[in-house]
Amino acid sequence: ALVIGCKKDFFVPPEVAHRLSRKISRAHLEIFENSSHAPMISEAQKLNSLLNRFFSSLEQRQTSCRQVNAQDQPNNQLNH
Repeated sequence: ALVIGCKKDFFVPPEVAHRLSRKISRAHLEIFENSSHAPMISEAQKLNSLLNRFFSSLEQRQTSCRQVNAQDQPNNQLNH
């Protein structure tokens, strides 16, 4: 999971993001230093870069899991 917080956010203080990330196993916490409640406006490039890296890591994990699962499956062609 990716948890995003903003240092200057008065609606959802960064402490909330810290608490949430500690409760989620293997969560990655990213705090935007120069944003209030809308990093997609104030730090758009940084947010886009972060999201691209996060989604790429998910795709890599999914591909790795598929490869491991394929190795664990019996070869049905040999059984016919």
